[in-house]
Parts: sequence; C-alpha cells; structure tokens
Amino acid sequence: MAIAVQGGAVGLAEVHAWIDAQPDPGLMRDGDTLRVPLVILPGARLRLTPGETLILSRPDGAFVANFGTLAITGATVSGRGDSNPGVADFAPFVTTAGTGKTWVSGAVLEGLGFGAAEVYSGYAVINRGLYQPIGGSFLVSSLFRDTGRITIVSSPQTVVQDNVFVGSHGGGIVLRNTTDAKVTGNLFVDVRGGAALHVTDGASDSQITGNVVLNGDAAGLVIDRGSRDATIDNNLIWGNARGGISVVQSDCVWVVQNVSMNNGQKGIELRDSRGSTVAVKRIYGNGSAGLYIADQPTGTDTLVASNDFVGNRVGLASASPYKLTLQANDFRAQFPRFLDGDLVAQTFQIVQDLQGAEEIELFAGGIEASDQSPVTCTSGGDG
Repeated sequence: MAIAVQGGAVGLAEVHAWIDAQPDPGLMRDGDTLRVPLVILPGARLRLTPGETLILSRPDGAFVANFGTLAITGATVSGRGDSNPGVADFAPFVTTAGTGKTWVSGAVLEGLGFGAAEVYSGYAVINRGLYQPIGGSFLVSSLFRDTGRITIVSSPQTVVQDNVFVGSHGGGIVLRNTTDAKVTGNLFVDVRGGAALHVTDGASDSQITGNVVLNGDAAGLVIDRGSRDATIDNNLIWGNARGGISVVQSDCVWVVQNVSMNNGQKGIELRDSRGSTVAVKRIYGNGSAGLYIADQPTGTDTLVASNDFVGNRVGLASASPYKLTLQANDFRAQFPRFLDGDLVAQTFQIVQDLQGAEEIELFAGGIEASDQSPVTCTSGGDG
C-alpha cells in the first residue's frame, strides 16, 4: 500500500484529509506519523510548510519517493519508531529521482537513511537518466540530525548552503558525477562512516567553499575518481581521525586559503592530479605529513604556494611527485622535519630559505600517466 500524489500542487494537510476519507485511515497514518510510502509522481508537487511535521514510521516501512517536485520549507521530516520487523536495519529515507527536483529551506531532517545503497542513504537526489531534471535542487539553512549521507547524483547546479550536519552516518555529502555543484557555508560535526564531503565519479566544476568540518571519524574532504575543475576555498578541516583534504586521480583542483589542522593523518594529500595548485595557507599539527604529494605523472609541475607549515609530524613528504614549484611557503615553525620521502635529500634548499623568500624547485621521479592527453583547466586549478 502506498499514497501517490498524481498531479498539481498538494499540501500535507490535503494528504491527511485524503487519508482520513478512506475506509480505514489508521492503516496509513497515526496523527503526524505516516505508516505507508508516499510517492510524488512526475508533474506533481508536494509542499511542506512552516510548522508542519511529517513523521515516517520505521516499523511500518514508510519513506518518500519524489519524481516531481518536493518542497520542504520550515517543516520537519523525521524517521521514528522501533526496528522494522522485516528488515532490522531499515530506516525511513527521502529520495528524489528521475527528472525530479527538491527544495529544502529552514527545515529539520532527522533519523533518515540506512545501508550503503545511494537511494536509501538518507536524503538523495539521483538525476541520472535520458532526460534532464525539471530544475535545480537546493538544500539551504537546514538542520540534518542523525541522518545518513546526502547523496547527489548526476544533478546540475545543486546548491547545499548554510546547513548544519550533526552525527551523520555513512558520510556527510556525496557529489557523484555532478556538474557545477556549490557546497558553501555548511557545518559538519561528528560525521561517521565516511568523509564529510566526497566529490567523486567525474564530478566537474564543484565549488566547496567556507565549510567547517570537525571531529569526523574519517577524512574531512575527498575528491577522487576522475573529478575535475574543483575549487576548494576557505574551508576549516579540524580534528578528523584520518586526513584533512585528499585529492586523488582528479585534475585541475585549486586548493586555496584553507586551514587543515590537528587531523590524525595527512593534512593535505595530492595524488595523480595534473594542473592543480596547493595554497592551503595554514597546515597545522597534523599526525602525518602536513602536505603529501605522490604519483604525479611525468611532466607535471605542481604549484605549492603561500602555505604555513606548523607542528606537523613532517612538513612536506612525497613519493614520485615529479616537479614541485614552491613559492612563499613558511617552514620556520616546522623544525626539525621539513621534508620526507624522495625529496628528503633536497632539505638543504628549505633550510637555506625557511620563509620562502625565493622560489624553490624540487624534483623527483614521476609516473607514466594513464591519460596522455593535454590538461585544460577551466577552474582556478590551472594556476
């Protein structure tokens, strides 16, 4: 049994009224608690307005699947109840799919998401398919509490802005094969089971700016698997159990004006990334290398500029970085371990100029690039 919003614009009160008119409404809802799945079909719109509460019953298997438009403004969507008797780890979820879009503003979302599958992850927008979505989706100025990850797949121009994520499980936000996504001004606290921010699977033109990531049990920010043209700007990544910022197999990534501090492993990691710039500004107290650059294709010149290295286990470490151009980096508070890995024999260049008054070029071996085509960057990542 499920409820389908088939057309037009419908409010939550109208859904309740329709249920109450059925022969046995108690099978479908109990007060604010929905006991069956709610489906919004293409061409239809469901509105949740300020002060309204939609509780999705965990034991009854309730969820929301949106193929039209779902607008949540100042309302609460909550998954609650004891374990589902059929699937013990089930939790309610909200998924927008097909050509659908979702708008979330000033809302509270809690207790959503289970398992590894993206469709069940918590709050998902999955727009892959033959047809473009009917519009862009946004999640702004909302609280996500004890939810699974926010999964955005193949969506154009998605905006995730000024939200608070507390106690997320399965990771925070995943951008998978998105274009021109903007993740700005969000606060992530105690994210579990994955990176707070993960940009992956060919995502392009991502802007990750002004976010704060605190005390996660994995990495703070990961960009990988062929993603490109990303701007990572003015973020604070602090106290995560693994690394701060990791860029792997992703070209044209511009990492500037960030703070990466007191993370358990590397402050910044860059691997197999052409046309990228690291001007992080402050790399403090990380448990491994402050900056680690490895597996750079032969011919790659990576710019490392205007960074302060303070109290990391080692300042800059490498393995096959090819060529690094250092400009205006400050190693004075990184004494005594400035370099490590296959650059360690060139430590004398750092010692002679701890404040980075002159440009320094460091060389070591590179790797054979899997993609020999030239790199053309459209973001600031072209240096």
